[in-house]
Amino acid sequence: MCRYEIIGGIKIPSLEIAEIFNKNTKEIFKQFVDIDLDEKIYKTSDTKLYDGVSVIVSFSGIISGQIVISISGELSKVIYHRYMKGILAIEIDKDVKEAVFKLSKLIIGNSCASFYGNGVSMEICSYCIVEGCDIKYTSIDKNVTIIDYETSLMDMNIMLILDIDGKAEN
Repeated sequence: MCRYEIIGGIKIPSLEIAEIFNKNTKEIFKQFVDIDLDEKIYKTSDTKLYDGVSVIVSFSGIISGQIVISISGELSKVIYHRYMKGILAIEIDKDVKEAVFKLSKLIIGNSCASFYGNGVSMEICSYCIVEGCDIKYTSIDKNVTIIDYETSLMDMNIMLILDIDGKAEN
């Protein structure tokens, strides 16, 4: 059974929000760093960020909340290596974080453009980059939609903590 939300007069299935981010993530990774991603989508209130780099973006508009793109340290280095056309990354430094951030901006920008095309606003309010190990993320008042990705050796995920027009997206 599929639940629908009325957004700006348009009927959108609840899962379509995750599917739009999923589609754009897979396309950007294939196009810019030549990595194929396999996904699993589920909901939880408790999760752990990968030991590596996470980009947290806050939104306002008809769709509001946060999106967290969490990428393992090894995948962050591979992204930098491929994005920079062969330059190796030994550690996660400022340049590696910037490469991950640029890739994240492409994913988020393309996803927002998909919503704008349907008359749904999603304005970026703020962003930050978090680096570290054993960082847990707990949502107090709602479930978080997780899109978990696997590559041959490395992992990443996207967490969608969004409200639609003031209603929690459960």
